[in-house]
Amino acid sequence: MVPLPPLAEQKRIVAQIESLLKCVDEIDRESATLEKSLALAKQKILDLAIRGRLVSQDPDDEPASELLKKIKAEKEALIKAGKLKRDKHESFIFRGDDNCYHENIDGETTDISKEIPFDLPEGWAWCRLECIMYNIRTKDNQIKTGNILSSGMFPVVSQGQEDIDGFCDSKKKVIADIPVVLFGDHTKKVKYIDFPFVVGADGTKIFRPLSDAKWLFYWTSFAATTIGDRGYGRHWNLLQTQIVPLPPLAEQKRIVSRIEKLFSLLETMRV
Repeated sequence: MVPLPPLAEQKRIVAQIESLLKCVDEIDRESATLEKSLALAKQKILDLAIRGRLVSQDPDDEPASELLKKIKAEKEALIKAGKLKRDKHESFIFRGDDNCYHENIDGETTDISKEIPFDLPEGWAWCRLECIMYNIRTKDNQIKTGNILSSGMFPVVSQGQEDIDGFCDSKKKVIADIPVVLFGDHTKKVKYIDFPFVVGADGTKIFRPLSDAKWLFYWTSFAATTIGDRGYGRHWNLLQTQIVPLPPLAEQKRIVSRIEKLFSLLETMRV
């Protein structure tokens, strides 16, 4: 059964519909432009942050070189306690008179001065990602997509676009060593997780920061946009080749505070 209006009213209805659809299209275009502008603004903020240009340096801050020594000692303690395996590929970066060098676990050194992308502020240090975190094995903590519940005790987090995929009630699958950073090996999606969770499917790299966790999350978020794109291929190896510009711990916290204030301000533009 067709509800048929008078012919004159049909024409008025059509005119009104087309007028409204034009408005909807315009809103969609403006929304897309806004989203692009917000993404670019956030990227610029992170770029300034990792170069030491978002907040001022404090000469009284303990330098990052001392932080790296403490982190190294912490990892050694974890290794001796049997909670962490020694990384045979771990390496270190140190500065010579005028150059920057990479040293592997066997003591072999390589001049990497040409890899250094920019000059660091006073008190900062270059390092490899593996020096300031450790990987968390997740094989026993994964859950298949078909077993994810719509509600339950523990959130399920994967490398997908959504923050949470669903839920799981299996306590033995929960990862509670938090906070951690999740990196999508296929998607390059980066997530900060500060609650007990279960891993959804495969393709995730989860690591526990040994520096300020939020700062390393923001660095990883920025680095993920600068590495090559392999489509649905693996990206973790590309991320690991990046050299990390490490600020003093106190400055890391100031940077995080500033980033979140600026990001919050940008979000008000959506209203």
